[in-house]
Amino acid sequence: MSNSPQVLLTIEQIDQWERESADLARKIAEDQARLDGLRAKLKAAEFFRPRPVPEHRRKIFIEPPAHTDEDTFFSPKVTTEPATTISGDGDNLVAAIEKLANDASRPISKKELKRILAEQGFASDRLANYFYTAIHRLKAKERITVMPDGSVWKDPHTLEAQSN
Repeated sequence: MSNSPQVLLTIEQIDQWERESADLARKIAEDQARLDGLRAKLKAAEFFRPRPVPEHRRKIFIEPPAHTDEDTFFSPKVTTEPATTISGDGDNLVAAIEKLANDASRPISKKELKRILAEQGFASDRLANYFYTAIHRLKAKERITVMPDGSVWKDPHTLEAQSN
């Protein structure tokens, strides 16, 4: 008699293992396909996710309260992010362009405007085609003026009042 352990395998056990192996391989392939699909969706959806402003590019903004009266002590809200809206549009890029153009002491070229917006943390993909869409919308709503040389400045009503 031998001291080695004896293993008894049946054909039924081997067949069962083969079936389980095939089932698991099929489930893994299905899960992998589902995972690949979700990753593709997430990659496509990444365009819509707001980009965080890097810490070194953040500036401090002081927001005054929406309403104060003589008895209200002014307690500004200090944040590292700009207010969500400057105009009624609810679009930060549109609002930022409007504010920069209307606060400028002279017309701003579109190249310079893009540079300032990039410094404020706006993503370069937003400063491509959407930048020009925002300029067009603001011009159509008479919130900025596009000068003959293409630069942008204050809304037409302010410019007209300043010239008179």
